Amino acid sequence: MSEPEGAELFDRWAKNYDTSVTDGAFPFAGYEAILDEVVRLAEVRPAMRVLELGIGTGNLAGRFLQKGCPVWGIDFSEEMLARARAKYPQIALVQADLLGDWPDALVQPPYDCIVSAYVLHEFDLTTKITLL
Repeated sequence: MSEPEGAELFDRWAKNYDTSVTDGAFPFAGYEAILDEVVRLAEVRPAMRVLELGIGTGNLAGRFLQKGCPVWGIDFSEEMLARARAKYPQIALVQADLLGDWPDALVQPPYDCIVSAYVLHEFDLTTKITLL
């Protein structure tokens, strides 16, 4: 499988992604509060099945795990997924481009909630609408 365009940038960023998003600098000012707000708005219940689009290193997904939710995640960066897998081995992770074909492993389960934190801003409005 060839790597999706742009994945190499995120592969390089993976090693220090977690520190860069929590340093308080733009565009990640308030990062932790934003992730907490996503969880709050999702109205989490234990055992709620969650799919995260653009899971990265798993920071948002970890909050859902703490609330007793099984989590699936998709990302195009192999290195981001490796870091998420190391932090949260119980997450079902799939490497795929959000704009490409999704593996059956992601399409099959019914989800109670589909979330994302910092991935949709990467797309223009038409692409966002198509994806959603």
